[in-house]
Formats: sequence, C-alpha cells, structure tokens
Amino acid sequence: MPGKAAGRSGWDSRALLGCTLVLFLLLSARLAPVPLERDEGEYAYIAWLMGEGGIPYKDVFNQKPPGAFLAYRLIMSLFGGTVSGIHWGAHIWTAATAVLVFAAGRRLLSDSAGVFAAALYCASVLSPGLMGQAANTETFMALPLAAAALLAWRARENGAPARDVFVCGLLVGLATIFKQVALADGLFILAWLAWLPRGAGKGVSSLLRRTGLFTAGGVCVWLPVIGFLALRGGLADFYRDAVLFNLDYAGSLTTEGRLANLTATLGNSLIPHLWPLMLIVAFGLLWLRRPPARGLRRQGVFCAAWLLFALLGAGMSGHFREHYFIQPLAPAALSGAALLDAVWSALGRRAIAAAIPAVMAVSPVLVDAPWYFALSAAEYSRALYGENPFAESPAVAQAIRESSAPGDRVLVVGSEPQILFHARRRSASRYILTYPMMMDVPGAAERQREFCADAASARPGIIVVVNVRQSHLYGPWTSPYLFETLNPLLAAHYRQIYPAAQGPGVPPPVMAFQRSP
Repeated sequence: MPGKAAGRSGWDSRALLGCTLVLFLLLSARLAPVPLERDEGEYAYIAWLMGEGGIPYKDVFNQKPPGAFLAYRLIMSLFGGTVSGIHWGAHIWTAATAVLVFAAGRRLLSDSAGVFAAALYCASVLSPGLMGQAANTETFMALPLAAAALLAWRARENGAPARDVFVCGLLVGLATIFKQVALADGLFILAWLAWLPRGAGKGVSSLLRRTGLFTAGGVCVWLPVIGFLALRGGLADFYRDAVLFNLDYAGSLTTEGRLANLTATLGNSLIPHLWPLMLIVAFGLLWLRRPPARGLRRQGVFCAAWLLFALLGAGMSGHFREHYFIQPLAPAALSGAALLDAVWSALGRRAIAAAIPAVMAVSPVLVDAPWYFALSAAEYSRALYGENPFAESPAVAQAIRESSAPGDRVLVVGSEPQILFHARRRSASRYILTYPMMMDVPGAAERQREFCADAASARPGIIVVVNVRQSHLYGPWTSPYLFETLNPLLAAHYRQIYPAAQGPGVPPPVMAFQRSP
C-alpha cells in the first residue's frame, strides 16, 4: 500500500525527516548573510514602508501581488529586519514546505519515498541554479501549493468532499497572493478534483459544484485584499501595476525571445547546477510508467501532470528567470523520490544500502559544494549576480543615513530598492525600479516623465545613480528623457558623497549625491 513501506515505521521516517531538516538549516546558515538582491529589496522596502503608513501600489509601483510584502512584514516582525533575519524566515518557510513534500511522498508512495522527496527538495531548493538563497515569491507560494496538492490527492480518494474542495481553492488563492502564475498549479488541482473515479460524483452538476466551491475558496482570499486596497485608495494602481503592466511585460516578447531566454537559463543555470536532479526526475517519471500491476499508475499521472502544469506556470511570462523554476520543484522531488525508493528496494532496504539513494538525493549539494562552503556571503553574491551592486548596497545606504535625516526622500536612478531598505529612507518617487521606464513596454516614456515630476516635487535630499546596465536594461527603444532631465539637476544642485573619492576612468557602479544647501 502506498504510504506504508514495509520495514519502516512512521517514527523512523519522521526521525529521518528531522535529520534532513537539521542538515538543511545548517546549510541555510551559510547562505543567510548573502546580500539582498533587487527583488528581495523591493519586497523588504515595501514591507518597511507599510510599517511607516505607506500603501502598496498607491505609494510604490510593483507588478507582483501583495503576498510577498505581507510575508516580509511577518518575517521582519519575528526575525528582525536584517538580511540574515529575512533569509532565516524564508528558510524556515521552505523547511515547512519540505515537510509537506515529505507528507505527499508518504501518502502517494511510501514512508521512505517521503524522506527521499524531502531530501531532494531541500538539496535542490537552495541551489545557485535556482537563486534559491533569496526570499523570492516562488519560495512563499510553494508552501500553499504543496498543501493544496496533498489535500487534493486525499480529497479525490474520499470522493472530493465539499470542505476539502473549498480548502484547496483557499490554498491556491493564497498561492496566487504571492504570484499570479500559481494559477497554473491551481488548474491542475481543480482538474484532479474533477477527475473522480466512476460512480464517485461524476456529472455536469457535480463538476460545476466542485468548480464553484474551489473558486469560492480563492475568492475568499482575495476579497479582503481587494477591500483593503479599495479602502486605502490603491486598487486602481494595483490593477495598472499587477495586471495591465504584467500583460504588457509578457506580451513584449517574441517567440524567438522566449526561446532565447529558456535556452540561456537552461544552459547557464539549470543544467550546470541541477543536472543530477533533472536525471533523477526523468528516470523517476519513467519508473512510474511501469506496468500498473505495481499499483503506481495513478501516482505517476499525478506527479507528471502536476510537474507539467507547474512548468507551464514557470514559463508563463516567457522570461524564464532561474528562481521561477522553484515552482515545479515539489512535483519534481516527488517524481525523483519514486526512483530513489525503487533503488533502495532493489538493494534490499538495508540500512547500509540506503547510502546509494541518499547520496543521489543530496547530489545537487555535492555538485555545488564550492558555492556553499568556499565562498563568503559577498563572494557568493558577486559570483551569482555578476556586476549587480548588491554587496555594495549596505555601504551606500550607510552613506545615505549619515548624510540625511529620517524624513528626507531619496531618489534611486536604477533598479536597486534594497538601497532604500538598508537606508530606511522613503523613495522620492513611487517608481523604485527604473525597469518599467526603460524596457520596451507600453507607457515607458510616460513613466519616465512621472518619475522626473516626482523628483521635482519631492526635491530629494539624496539622489543615487546606478551605473550598471543590468540595473536599467535600456536600449535603442529607451527614451533619453530621464537622463536629459536629471543630469543637469545633479550638476546644478548636488554634490557627490559616495564614493568619497573617485579616480579617473570608468565610473563606480553606484554613486550617491547630496543636495547642496
């Protein structure tokens, strides 16, 4: 029977899970001080701004739903507003997700498969190939999606009772609060609940009822969010930022551009760092396709379908960033666990024989061992993000704090909101990233004008200029209005305070200017 492997007690599997989580948290300790990157910076800044009375979307542009801001608020209240505190909160969240992956492996396959699934998940989720050390939206949405998938499997076994269908919708709705593409997993979960065995509530009326309950669960999550934004005057901006802009953002790519993005991410990140996981998952899916006499046919369909929908979600925008692929990691770990459990069974399920599948489970860590154990936090950031000035951001923020009062506004000309967070200073514009003004998307030129109007109105005490192309992504399509407007302003009214001394040649990656008296 799936979930009850012979010779392994429930206590044994839970003890092994505990050991897995302890090792995961020890590995997390090495990565906790890695500097915040820009996505983390925007979530942390908005979470801090909310504590200062700011309203998301109304006071600050962001294309993501508000879940990450709320998660950061919670983490910062529990673990403090430091870089390590934020990362520890995210890693503990990930450990909770691994527990759900373990429970799913036990339910679908066996106790031992649950342990292998959790180990694969923990060994892969922090990989530099996924930029998994960062507290990104995918990190947070993985937990409710894993819970929804586990509940959907159990609910289908029990005829999909109304309460379980509603809670599945609630969990998927919670996942979409973190990122819209969680809807892809939601479609799989709804389809799984609709595909009931013969005689177990089939028919159009039953299907409509389950769909309605599932949808109602998701709506119950979104209603208070929409109500809050409507009451605080941020709903229209939310619609423009998180809905319309995202449609423009995804629609700006051609088919060739999407394929180029996918090829680059596969070749530069996923394959070099996660090739052991990819092989284990592929062979695991093949194993689950073996004759149905093994009793795993339905499990194979579940894992393969969930993985497919999650991959579609990861590629929905066409940009294929590395951390997007955390979304399919849970079904991938379950698929790979089937193979590892089969290997252990073939070796006689002896304790000493477990070494082989155990090494296979942690192989992603072994591949990336130099990243985890040989690099300092700053070196890790530079090796992963190249010239992006994430490691330098705290020093820039320190210079800003020393040269400004808490009520002064700061204008960052670049996509480096982590500087604002470290400095604990409010932005002079609602645009804390220049990407929406520089990229080849509709309305970019208008956003530049709004940004410059904000600067003229707020008269920022500090202006930060980032001299890194990756922080702007400007090109032949970019309007020069922003720089044509701000450069004379800097020359006439501001003096450089960071870096204090500048040699000849290429300008430093980040420069800060203080308004002259």
